[in-house]
Order: sequence, then structure tokens, then C-alpha cells
Amino acid sequence: MIAFGGSGPVHAVGIARELGVSTVIVPPSSGVFSAVGLVTARRDFNFVQTSILPLDKSLPSAVGPVLSELKQRALESLSAEGFKESDVEWSFSADVRHVGQAHELTVRWALPPNHKQLRMAFFAEHERAYGYAPTEGNAQLVNVRLTAMVTEDEPVDPSFELPHDSNCHNRMAYFGGNIGTIEVPVFSRSALLRSPAASPMIIEEDDATCVVPPGCAVSLDHYKNVIIELS
Repeated sequence: MIAFGGSGPVHAVGIARELGVSTVIVPPSSGVFSAVGLVTARRDFNFVQTSILPLDKSLPSAVGPVLSELKQRALESLSAEGFKESDVEWSFSADVRHVGQAHELTVRWALPPNHKQLRMAFFAEHERAYGYAPTEGNAQLVNVRLTAMVTEDEPVDPSFELPHDSNCHNRMAYFGGNIGTIEVPVFSRSALLRSPAASPMIIEEDDATCVVPPGCAVSLDHYKNVIIELS
């Protein structure tokens, strides 16, 4: 189980025990984990254009101008962000449905546009999503989608430098009716660098608090994740 959020690591071990999970991982900066993901994720630019067209032999000529317009919009956005066409990979997809259906299914679409290939991809996705694939009736294109995926981004090193803080003090903490209130050490994450430790303990950080009840082994891995092994 991976625990994140400001209070997620407070409750993670208790939940893991109820679920029969033997290991809890608390990543660095767990309290701002979503923000870390946002700033380290690959940058994608997504564009969509509604264009309701039948999936027949007229599709390639009808959808060609739509694809050209989407790509032009993408290039303008990329240029505004300082990227060139050579900096990205292109991915096309389409929202398809049977005529009369209220919801579409999104399927990948290889260029040049081919209505037979798109129909087969739609039938396969329909069977995967709903368990059957009605091949009778008229299918139609609803939306054309284009994703420009930036490829020049430098890989993000997932390791973190921890502040050096070896201070440790004790605190009274309540662990439920079976254990009650006991005195536990309060560590920083960096204090676990020296050697694994046995619970109970509290790990305090600027963005989160991790509570480890009795009966666990606690250590840090190479990426400075807190690894909690439940007995």
C-alpha cells in the first residue's frame, strides 16, 4: 500500500492490517505527492474537435481537414510553450458510437485515416467494455482527438535529498483500546538513514505525519521511501 497526503500515513498501517496488506510505502513529500507528480510528469497537449461523420468510405476525405486543423492548433500551442514539432510524438484517437447510442468509446487511430480499421477497433473496444460487439447497424465518428506528447523532457530522478535532522524526542500516543496510551519516539525521516528501527514510532515531517503502531519494522529504501513491514 502506498500512503500519501498529509494524514494518509497516519492511518495507513491500520488500514493495511484490516486489508491483509503486509507492506506500506510512504514516499518522500507524501503530503504534497500530487503536486510532485504534477511538476515531474511528462507534458502532454490534448486537442479535440467534434465532427459527426459516418464510418464509411467517405470518412478519409471528410475527416482530413479536421485532422489538419487539430494539428495546426497543436503546433501553435507548442510554439507558444517553446516547443518545435520535432520535440513531440503525435497520437490520434477517435470517439465512436453506434447511431442512437448516448455514449462514445475512445479508440486509438493510426494515420492515414481508414474507416475499416476504425470500425474494427471500435468493435473490439465495445466487446472489451460491454462484453459484446454488435457489428450490425451504423457506427459514427463523434470526436477526433490529438495528443502531442513532449519527448525532450529530461528524466526525473526520483531520489530526494533529505534534510539532516537526527533529533529524536518522545511523546505519549494513543493506539486504540488494545494498546492504550504509550510513550513512543518521534523521528525525522533522515534519522532512519542510519539503520532500520522497530515500532512504535512517529515520523514527523513538514508536510505529513506517519504513525507506526507496535509490531512493525521500519526502514528507508534507496529512494528515501519509508518502508513499513507489518508483522
